[in-house]
Amino acid sequence: MMKKSVLFLILACVFLVFSQAGSVLADSSYQISKVGKPITNSTAITAASGNDAKGNAYMYILLQGEPAQLVVFNLFNKKIVDQKALTGSSSGWAVEVDGKGEVWIGGTPSNKLYKYNPNQKKLTDLGKATSGSTSIHDIEVDHHGNVYGSTSYEGGLFKHSNGKFQNLGQAASGKTIGRSLAYYPGTNTMFVGVGANADLIAWNLSTNAKKSILPPQYKNATSVYDLDQAGGVLFAKLENKHTILMFDAKTYKFKGELTAKSRGVSKLAPNGNDVYYTNDYHLQKMDLQTGKVTASRKALQGTEAVSLDFVKKGSKTYLAGLLGNTGTFFTYDVASEELVVDRFVLPEAGVPIYNLAAGPDGNIYTSSYVSEKMGVYHPQSKTFSSIPRVGQVESFATVNGRFYLGVYPAGIISELKAPSSPTQLFTIGNGQNRPVAMTGAKGTNYLFIGTHPKSGEIGGSLTIYDTITRNHSVRRNIVKDQSVISLTAHQSYVYGSTSIFSGKNLEGKQNAVLFRMKSTSPAGKIEILPLGIKNPRMIHALVSDTKKIYGLSDGNFFSYDPQTKKTQTVNIVKNTSGRFNNGTLVIGNDGLIYGTVEGTLFSVHPGTFKKEILKSTGAERLTKGADGVIYFTSKDELFSLKTHQKVMWGKTELVKGQIGKATMKQAATLWKRNDDGTLEKARTLKAGEEFRVYRYLAEKNGLYGVGGGLFIEKSTSSVLYETPSKSKLALLK
Repeated sequence: MMKKSVLFLILACVFLVFSQAGSVLADSSYQISKVGKPITNSTAITAASGNDAKGNAYMYILLQGEPAQLVVFNLFNKKIVDQKALTGSSSGWAVEVDGKGEVWIGGTPSNKLYKYNPNQKKLTDLGKATSGSTSIHDIEVDHHGNVYGSTSYEGGLFKHSNGKFQNLGQAASGKTIGRSLAYYPGTNTMFVGVGANADLIAWNLSTNAKKSILPPQYKNATSVYDLDQAGGVLFAKLENKHTILMFDAKTYKFKGELTAKSRGVSKLAPNGNDVYYTNDYHLQKMDLQTGKVTASRKALQGTEAVSLDFVKKGSKTYLAGLLGNTGTFFTYDVASEELVVDRFVLPEAGVPIYNLAAGPDGNIYTSSYVSEKMGVYHPQSKTFSSIPRVGQVESFATVNGRFYLGVYPAGIISELKAPSSPTQLFTIGNGQNRPVAMTGAKGTNYLFIGTHPKSGEIGGSLTIYDTITRNHSVRRNIVKDQSVISLTAHQSYVYGSTSIFSGKNLEGKQNAVLFRMKSTSPAGKIEILPLGIKNPRMIHALVSDTKKIYGLSDGNFFSYDPQTKKTQTVNIVKNTSGRFNNGTLVIGNDGLIYGTVEGTLFSVHPGTFKKEILKSTGAERLTKGADGVIYFTSKDELFSLKTHQKVMWGKTELVKGQIGKATMKQAATLWKRNDDGTLEKARTLKAGEEFRVYRYLAEKNGLYGVGGGLFIEKSTSSVLYETPSKSKLALLK
């Protein structure tokens, strides 16, 4: 992240001799400026509650942001007691209070484990839990104080004990999402909920034996999203379902279903018999002995519980829970059954930007993680606005002046007419939930949509939407077992590219491909093109000009000429991560190709293939505005990249403040002028050297000031002095 609001990157002059129709290839300098934070929000991801050593009852809320924040609230006076930055993380899915009152936090996408001591108000960053994951989804602490966490994308379990991490391995073969944990001390068993698809693993930590205990009829769910153990009963919440499954934690016997909309259930109540959860906006109490469920008299004001924990206030026991993600919470006096619903004032923070695009109205649109809010930057007024209830936008496209959005997680295609919220057109379905690529095609009314499947599905699709008839068709697995992750239109074709990371382990077995189809025949055959890149895993970020197709593949920039079928490549970064989305490309008004990959901002000359690294870290996604300015994102910030064409005058660049140019006809002296006006020889100049002249002094025969206190003496025999033409000055202006 840049510390200054404006950073100038003055690149070395490069003489660009390649030219093509409709473009200007010229020497450029670059100015990178911070524009601002397009989206700010107060989004509570999850929470846990507990008491400190003095008996104060706190709720520990994790807020999304750059970085993510731990905010500690006093449950009964609603004041913020402490706030800590979770450095390296933009979110956090896991928070657990142990028996000592210490708080354990899992970060995303850092895969870091943090510990917070409420008595000392101290946060400790314990580092990355495992090397191969990005998220800690859940945390459990056993009766010995050992900390366990479940991870993605290893689908594994780690242990933290005595200051050290131990990777215990994958819970179930082929399951990359370690979603949830619950611990049963009676048999020293850790239950791990995994995906996709769902499974539930009983992992005996003493013998290392693992057993799948999820009944077959539930294995089509995406994952086991939440796990809790209370009173010897294991409660397993299925992802995107209002169903909690119950098991005997000792024998693993399936005991039946429970309808619940809360994230899970509470720990065992102090009476040793009850657990609590929420459903239909009411707190529900379940007697574990009889199975009887009793609903609270008072409603929870239209939301369900994200967390459920018992705390003490003096001699009284309360159940406390976060409701939704806006700061609403409740406290429930277990003895008197008094239920109080209230709200914390959450501090706002910049929200990580997920995607951006230039709209047909000239504005720059940004979408964020988790928060449904869309940010809008207005370049003319240099102001921001926002649009609520949009969702996480995977892709944007403009077709015949209409602005379309592809939205996760439901695979929805919407049309946006700002400043109103978008209008939903249709859902792709067919096992697809990420519309990661969209493009129109000149001369047609079609919107082409490439998708990546939801967890548990294999293979993406190409969807074609007729913007006039409003009909759509889905071509599932148009490239077998691969996702369609990038699209661009070129002449009479639509070009697409794929990723092998599409729900099936294809690494070393298949290669990603570049394909094309006639834009006027969306139901026609596709043509696989010989790209000539060795074993590509991902081909993405396609753009095109009048002659060529440009793209990225595993850290390499490439061009493909449809006429000659030749490919040219240049490496940008050595290693790449991600499965369908880690780079972007645009064609600048100066004719250069600008891109981002793995945090690197770069440009490539399409003729010479000379590359320039403009920023080596932090650049995520980019787009080009109607004003020709290139905009890119870095965490929660929007930046602009302005290219300035240099006005060349002979061998040197004409700059502001320059009044003329001195060219040496023959050897002469370069003088340094002292404070007392005397001249001291600096060096001997050679014939042919050029200097910018910034001022003229009527001393001696006349002195041309060339900057830095240096002067050249006026001489018609040794110095040619020229002033810039009006046309040069106009270009400079």
